[in-house]
Amino acid sequence: MEGELTLSIGEVARRCGLATSALRFWEAEGLVRPAHRTASGYRRYDAETVARVRFILRAQALGLSLTEVRELLRAADGEGEESVRERLRHLLAHKLAETHHQVEELTGFAAQLERVWVRLARGGHCECRHLGECSCLPPEVETIERPRLVAELQVIAGGGCGCGARCGCAS
Repeated sequence: MEGELTLSIGEVARRCGLATSALRFWEAEGLVRPAHRTASGYRRYDAETVARVRFILRAQALGLSLTEVRELLRAADGEGEESVRERLRHLLAHKLAETHHQVEELTGFAAQLERVWVRLARGGHCECRHLGECSCLPPEVETIERPRLVAELQVIAGGGCGCGARCGCAS
């Protein structure tokens, strides 16, 4: 490991947003392992382990159990039987279909929120009070207002809108 950048358990936990106890548990469960230990027994992790931890977190966010994650990691590492790999491929196909559906739902909801934002930017109300498609708001208005919305979103994504925490974004 000479010359290779390694991180302490605390550094990995901070980078990935989880507790050091979770890393210790995952190590005990065989999900991750330190690249090496120092002479005094401290765990040292490499970039590959950080990527593995982030993968585990994303897999859990998609609803995979730790048992499923363990099997998936074993299959990715080239271990396990063909029947296990086949079952995991099937499980992943379901998770991918569910994820694509969620993306479609979020995209549709984002479009609805954009229309409401445009309406608010133009005075806050319309005659029909629809939250979805609205005949009171001509389609070209959304095109005209889009650069303003994109600019506002970029400011917020860049670290806050500077509103003085009125909207809670600075917290």
